[in-house]
Amino acid sequence: ISVHDPAGYALMRASVPKNAYSTDPESTIQKELFVDGQAWGRVKGKIAEMNDDFLPDRAWFSLSDWENVLALPPNPGDSFGPRRNRILSFFRAAKGHQIQPIKDALAAPFDIQPSQVEVLEFTELLEDDFTAKIADFWQQVPDGHAITNPAGTLKIAASSGVNHTWALSGSDHAPYVKANIDRDEIESEADPSKDAEVSVLIDTDVLGTDDETIAGVAFYDQVANDLLIWGIFKTGGTVKLGHVEILGGVQSAIVDDGAAPARPFHLNMKFNGLTAGATYELGTATAAARNVITSVVSGTAGPNDPTFVLLGVFGLVSGGPTGTDSLEFDNFRLFTPRGLRVFSWFGFRDPTLPGSPDMPGARKLVTRIKPAHSQGSAVQTKALLCDDPDSLCDDGPLG
Repeated sequence: ISVHDPAGYALMRASVPKNAYSTDPESTIQKELFVDGQAWGRVKGKIAEMNDDFLPDRAWFSLSDWENVLALPPNPGDSFGPRRNRILSFFRAAKGHQIQPIKDALAAPFDIQPSQVEVLEFTELLEDDFTAKIADFWQQVPDGHAITNPAGTLKIAASSGVNHTWALSGSDHAPYVKANIDRDEIESEADPSKDAEVSVLIDTDVLGTDDETIAGVAFYDQVANDLLIWGIFKTGGTVKLGHVEILGGVQSAIVDDGAAPARPFHLNMKFNGLTAGATYELGTATAAARNVITSVVSGTAGPNDPTFVLLGVFGLVSGGPTGTDSLEFDNFRLFTPRGLRVFSWFGFRDPTLPGSPDMPGARKLVTRIKPAHSQGSAVQTKALLCDDPDSLCDDGPLG
């Protein structure tokens, strides 16, 4: 009162033209200005009070209002300090979306039970140990060859006499499986798939005639049809490490990178996207310590914009292998630390379940309930290439 009332009166006096009214404090006009000034003083005082009391880190009178709104009642005997800290902790907590409420909400448009709704989430890692089957995120391209899943491994075999050069689409080409590299398309300086690293365990191999086949892992730019293949090949009767570049439609001679370790061991391949061009690091690791990498080749060239990782058996010469060359893969891991897949999630409905799902309605519901920082959708397929007629996507939930 002693501060804000005089300030309000001074504000009212200053708001009228000088010499327009009597300045005598006992005059009627000055008494009216004093009353109005008191009102403004009280408003200013309330504003100052709110500034001091409203925010929860220093709330006094409004502390109980915060507790009521946030449903955080005080414990008996709590002083102001613990009560304020409880409210501040609520706001500081990392808030994530809850899976069960999402399942409950999607059950109705999916026309299934909440327990039958599957929520797909992702990390920077894409992994497959091939224990049960070849995972849904792989696209298989046998092209007249054989891709199987024996004893918890991925086995790729190139058939005798069937052309298997490179990774071209269509009949009679290399057998392989491919997984999409998570693409970062937000940062202008970060090219798609920048900083991707893959490792895979290679086990039993069957390589027949010398210098016909290289089997292993590759980074692949499907648009430019550029590849860098890192794996094992047989030459002089010995299985060795080697790499091959196919850039601009031109295949380089295979580079002999020395004797291959005893199987099983890990092939490791790292893509370093640079503004001046892409470079790759090629290495190996033991089966027991996949993160302890022995560098074999550093700074080699390859596709500038790889979009897929391939596991396959690739021909070095046209005409196909003399025998059936094959390699078994296990414990695949693709790490893309700058990818955007972590911000995507999908409500999945198994299309084989009975019922009449409303997929457009489910997708509208997802846009309402999804966290603001995420991208969500409702789908009926986990395939790499989307064949769901309702999803309006080109690459599908896992690609």
